[in-house]
Amino acid sequence: MTLQENRPWTDSTNHKSYKYYKFTLTEDPHATEIHVDMTTWHGDADIFISKAEEFPTMEIKEWSSQRVGGIADHVSINDTDLAGTYYIAVYGYAFSTY
Repeated sequence: MTLQENRPWTDSTNHKSYKYYKFTLTEDPHATEIHVDMTTWHGDADIFISKAEEFPTMEIKEWSSQRVGGIADHVSINDTDLAGTYYIAVYGYAFSTY
């Protein structure tokens, strides 16, 4: 599934399973950060992101989520060149809705 900027989505993933997404950023000299946020409504899920690996995992990723409070996960990407395609994996430690 291709994600769009500032357009939230709702989905789910099964127990011990990955669900994959991607988004592409064009070159923008004013862009310095990317923020990816996920609220888990049920279960336990984490985010893994890569520019190099089309199917990132817990072991193979460049960025991963940090829990913010009880139900929100957050990833911040800071770089001087943010252009490119980013691949996102959401891993469900249990059946999870987000």
